[in-house]
Amino acid sequence: MQKKLILHLAAALCMASGAAVADNVLLINGSGRTPSPSTTTGTTNNWLTTCGAGHTVTVADTPPASLAGYQQVWDLRFANQSPLTTADQAAYLAYLQSGGRMFVMGENINLGARNATVIDFIDTAGGGALTFVDPGNAQAVTGVPFTDGGLSTIVWWAAGGTTTPGSGVFAASNANGGSAIVWRTGTLANAPTGTLAVVFDVSFMEPPSRTPNEDQFFRNLCAFGSMRGGGAAVAVPANSPWALWSLACALGLAAMVILRKRRHN
Repeated sequence: MQKKLILHLAAALCMASGAAVADNVLLINGSGRTPSPSTTTGTTNNWLTTCGAGHTVTVADTPPASLAGYQQVWDLRFANQSPLTTADQAAYLAYLQSGGRMFVMGENINLGARNATVIDFIDTAGGGALTFVDPGNAQAVTGVPFTDGGLSTIVWWAAGGTTTPGSGVFAASNANGGSAIVWRTGTLANAPTGTLAVVFDVSFMEPPSRTPNEDQFFRNLCAFGSMRGGGAAVAVPANSPWALWSLACALGLAAMVILRKRRHN
């Protein structure tokens, strides 16, 4: 009886550790209006490969009528053909106000229509009135979890950015400004329970053009997306303590079951 109880307790602990890392995630990729289908397909597939493990992922062309039920929303659209509409911004604000975790993509100076609406949305959410800038591609990486994996610098392919991070903080920046900004819980004045990340570059998600540092930054961004409040990480990156714990659980339970069967034979 005691051994059976121990087995059940171990199973419960393993199930709890797995449940803690699973999110319902929405990817909005703008596939119906993209000027570069290969970029859109590449970033979507690479997100699924890099970030998707353990999550239930829905891919949509445009934002659905309701964002309820999603713990993470990633707007991967980047082109001028896909600005954030007034309806998009209202839905995104309500989502952040409900405690959601969101990523929004911007781009370089050539995609001003998209960038302007991203900056408008940041202001609407209470993240500050930001000014677009071309900061230069070589930037320092700062802050948890973006420095995970020993990452300290990144050279973007062709990024845009802003002169300041508003009420957020730069995750990648130089003396001219920064291309990656994050707002943790409590830093968005009009959505204090939400978290937001914005990167003004799409190439770091593209398999053909990514450098090792861009790849690591992407992985770290995935971890930020799975952080409750931008604080306690619950993602399961490869070889992380959570991943090793999950593996140990599976192997341990399997061994216990085998031993139990042998003793009954």
